[in-house]
Amino acid sequence: MTQPVKRFLYLVHGAPSYHQEVAYSMLSLWRQPGGSEFEIVVVTDDPAPLRALIADPPQLRYPVWAFIDSDTAFTRPPNPWFDAVARGGPWC
Repeated sequence: MTQPVKRFLYLVHGAPSYHQEVAYSMLSLWRQPGGSEFEIVVVTDDPAPLRALIADPPQLRYPVWAFIDSDTAFTRPPNPWFDAVARGGPWC
């Protein structure tokens, strides 16, 4: 049987201090024996502050995700939203 991917998910947005906290957390993980074997996914409004602190290690990913409440009803296709986020445009 295939082992599941060991993955951590960080949500970070806003003030630079939050990006610093995430960087510290990741660095503390990587200092642990076997810590670099985990994939890290960061969901953020701006990856630049974190990249400035830790660069882009291979186990780090920045996907574009949308968190949807269970009571959400779509009245339009979601693709334009993803396109706007990818361009750095407004999120609403």
